Amino acid sequence: MTVTTTTVTMTMTIATARVPGMAGVIERLSSFDADRRRGMTDAGTLSVVVPVFNEEQILKDTVEELLAGLANLPLGGFELILCENGSTDGTREIAYSVAATCPVVRVITLDRADYGAALRAGLLAAQGGTAVSFDADYYDFDFLQGALANAGDVVVASKGMSGSDDRRSMLRRLASRSFGLLTRSLLGVKVRETHGMKLFRAPALSLVPLIEATRDLFDTELLAVAELEGLTIGELPITTQEKRPSRSGILSRVPRTIVGLLDMRARLRAGHVPLPATVSQLPSPMPDAA
Repeated sequence: MTVTTTTVTMTMTIATARVPGMAGVIERLSSFDADRRRGMTDAGTLSVVVPVFNEEQILKDTVEELLAGLANLPLGGFELILCENGSTDGTREIAYSVAATCPVVRVITLDRADYGAALRAGLLAAQGGTAVSFDADYYDFDFLQGALANAGDVVVASKGMSGSDDRRSMLRRLASRSFGLLTRSLLGVKVRETHGMKLFRAPALSLVPLIEATRDLFDTELLAVAELEGLTIGELPITTQEKRPSRSGILSRVPRTIVGLLDMRARLRAGHVPLPATVSQLPSPMPDAA
């Protein structure tokens, strides 16, 4: 699989002309440009990683909202990494165009559709000491602020914990709970949620090169390895409201998910990580935060 990384910096005049309404945002972001060119490795810098696939309808709006929201946070600096993977519409061209208008936007391209591989590539390319993973249609600045204040090596937006408000369909909620139960039973982890928004600090980012799973299960394996390696994982309640219907069928993913989890379990066991032998040894979920 081919992965390419592009960083484009252009003048402020071009930036404001190509993206209406972005002039104020880009002016505020321009101060971060020199830091990014020098290479951002300090813990105060945030890398925002967003896998994108066939997002031409929403990508420009998503980037504008992300940049405006990030500019309002007390960050030492940030970068936005768009991880385009195998899009068949105009997503890749839009991503490059947006990167050309803003000095903190970077674009990574993969030659095939693979969410997990795109997320992995983005985290490996992250230059900040902390990284957060968002989706083009799922991001929340309240979560980000809470995660930055949390001391965990990984902080997860947990749809199933007390205080969360999951407004998705019953089928989607049931699928999430079932997947969490299956993950805990097979992998011996306590974390309730492995999909969705997550913040990673340096100890967790150092594990990314070790993760073999891609597609739907990359972040599941990363969180499982992080917990089994003794890293601290925080969970925060989240309000989940779908901006659009799911683009992948839940039932069609079930066989692939089960096979992938069983393969992951075998690999973790081969790595001498102690896992429960039976479902009866299922670990309890993490307690809700006080």
